[in-house]
Amino acid sequence: MLTLNISHSKKVPADVDFSSKSYSVALSVELPNNMSAQELKAEMHRRYAELEIAVDEQITGKVTRRTQERRPQSKKDSASEKQLVYLMDLAKARNVSPQQLDALIQQRVGVESALMLDRKSCSLMIDQMQQYKAA
Repeated sequence: MLTLNISHSKKVPADVDFSSKSYSVALSVELPNNMSAQELKAEMHRRYAELEIAVDEQITGKVTRRTQERRPQSKKDSASEKQLVYLMDLAKARNVSPQQLDALIQQRVGVESALMLDRKSCSLMIDQMQQYKAA
C-alpha cells in the first residue's frame, strides 16, 4: 500500500488590521501499490481539489452542492478500505481509469466518488465491475 498525505491551507485577512485567519484540512489515505504514475497523479489532483473545496467551505461557511451529496452516516457505514481497494483493483484489471470509475459510480449509485460509497453501494459496484467488460 502507498500512503498519500495531502494538506491544504489558506490565510485570509481578518477583521483587525494586520491580522489573518488560517484555515486548513489534511487527508491521509492508503492507495494500491499497483497504480501507475499517471493514475497516482490523477488521484492526487482529485484529492487535492476536494481539499481546496473543503477549505473554501470553512471560510465561507457554505456547503457546496458537491459535498451535499449522499455520504455514509458514520464510519461504520462507509465502505471498508478492503472493499475500496478491491473495487479499484477490479477497475484497473478492466482498464477503467479512476476518473471513469468515478463516472460509473456517479451514474449508477449517485455519489461523486468511491470515497463516498457506503458498504452496500460499494458491494453493488464491485458486483457490477466484476461483470464489466473493458471496451
